[in-house]
Amino acid sequence: MAPRPKVAPEYEEFVFGGKRKAHFAWADIRPVLSAKRLQDKVFHRAAQITIPDPDRFYQRKKTALARVDSVADTASDTLMAYVEAFPDFPGLHPFYAELVATMVDVDVARKDLARLQGTAAKVQEVCRKGGRQMQRTGKMDFLEAKRREVYGRVGSIIEDVAGPLRRLEKARRALAKLPTLEPEAPTLIIAGVPNVGKSALATRICSAKPQVAPYPFTTQGIILGHGRMGGRTVQVVDTPGILDRPAENRNAIEQRALAAVRHLGDIVLFLFDPTPGASQPEEAQERLLGEVRALFGKKLVVEAENKVDLVRGEGPRIKISAETGEGVAPLMKHLESLMPDRSGRPAWVGEEEE
Repeated sequence: MAPRPKVAPEYEEFVFGGKRKAHFAWADIRPVLSAKRLQDKVFHRAAQITIPDPDRFYQRKKTALARVDSVADTASDTLMAYVEAFPDFPGLHPFYAELVATMVDVDVARKDLARLQGTAAKVQEVCRKGGRQMQRTGKMDFLEAKRREVYGRVGSIIEDVAGPLRRLEKARRALAKLPTLEPEAPTLIIAGVPNVGKSALATRICSAKPQVAPYPFTTQGIILGHGRMGGRTVQVVDTPGILDRPAENRNAIEQRALAAVRHLGDIVLFLFDPTPGASQPEEAQERLLGEVRALFGKKLVVEAENKVDLVRGEGPRIKISAETGEGVAPLMKHLESLMPDRSGRPAWVGEEEE
């Protein structure tokens, strides 16, 4: 696809509901209009334009030309705003690239966006050519006939992309379910079986109440918050429905959504529940830990036992209580020492691994 031209600010308002935010959020994209609604928008805006002139013919001529210009600008800028609204798929962070591929046929979406871009150029060319012919005429009948011809051609050109517009709106609705994270930010992922205390710990260590963000193929989404470590803001991600059950219990698409998580996180904190009332026995928790380690590869996985206010297990794992706060401060200090430094190099990587 060719480089995308800059979208006029007034069309950012139309598509995004205001000036586009510096930090892209999937859910901020407004719906993609159908071909019929886009036609209505284009021609309604043009119909509002009247250019005054004492001479009746020149008033009609100036108005007709201004309306053709409006049709060109509204149609092409709106189409290009939709092209801009979608991400540059090849340039996506691997986390988002893997997730998007589970939800949208990326090849089809890219072709549809290219169609919109070509359509915007075609509309501009039709309106320019018609405008030049209208500019040269001194006949009222020819002027009006040419304006109607331009409107008819633009309407047909927009109708030709009814399919791409419809598919892109469907893709937009799917992509709106993606969480808006900062994949490059220092990130702590909290994993463990259901009811191990992940959300309670996230709430305790985050500076504000964590928010639920949507995540594909889960009913609960993910819990996203931010905490402070070593004077830096760290993204904290809790993963209900994602890193809390074995791989054999997932279908292929769910496993791909799960796999995307491996591109996040500088450190994974895996919580164990040693209490008799744990949702999974110790053996199942150990198996899940093994799967998490395999998923994240060389990334560091820190183990901790939660609920020490109820049961204090044996062994070398860090002991905490997310409920009472016992042991949380030392745990955070330990995690802070392992987080990547400002150059992005993990503090826990040894000389031999560089």
